[in-house]
Amino acid sequence: MYFVSWYSLMRKYEDILPKQKLTRLFKIYIQEMNNTHVGHAWSSYWHNCDKIVHIPTENQYLSMAIHRYGTLARLAVRFTCEILNLPFEVQKKLASFSERIAVAFQIHSDVLDIIGKTEHVEKNESIGNDIKKVPKEGLNCLFY
Repeated sequence: MYFVSWYSLMRKYEDILPKQKLTRLFKIYIQEMNNTHVGHAWSSYWHNCDKIVHIPTENQYLSMAIHRYGTLARLAVRFTCEILNLPFEVQKKLASFSERIAVAFQIHSDVLDIIGKTEHVEKNESIGNDIKKVPKEGLNCLFY
């Protein structure tokens, strides 16, 4: 479905931007869409606690968040930098900065999802939309 947006963008700018530029933008788009699929796959796998044998490490969680949630921020920055013909090093630094902001926002959201609903935990109800229900024996799967 998200290729429809790419097609619309390409059609709108195909007479304005050179073919090489459109090709480069398409490569960026494909890279970031692949990244988001990897992040979503990790997230979905971890969300199903019956299938995992351990709680993801901090690095694993951060890798998932970078792939899943950093994608749109990186994509916007990379597109902008490419259209403005900014040097690759500038693009890389700005993309990294925007990615970190997106990941920080997601971490904040996940923490609030866990600790912001203590009344639900006491009633053995769901502790958030992003995390499975808490079993009676306690939290055995903190992350997606």
